[in-house]
Amino acid sequence: MFFGFDRKVRKLRKKWCKFRLKALKKNREERKVLLDMLDNIEQQLRTIEEQELTRFDRSHISDEIEKSLENIERALKSKKEKEEKLPEISEYE
Repeated sequence: MFFGFDRKVRKLRKKWCKFRLKALKKNREERKVLLDMLDNIEQQLRTIEEQELTRFDRSHISDEIEKSLENIERALKSKKEKEEKLPEISEYE
């Protein structure tokens, strides 16, 4: 089946993989924090992929995963913006 909940799980897994690759490119401290967060999300992803759950449980867990991925995305963007802003400030001084 290409649509429905299976598709949603595949999209969440794809997003998780994309963020993991981005997290691996960060420096040591940032990478450790981001990878810990991603590992927690992976456990939830495995749960909805492998276990038979009720619709309520699946939707509840997938909503938690989406919120966690949004937090990671914000963390990746904010750190990226900080890295881009630092050289600009030093150029004017």
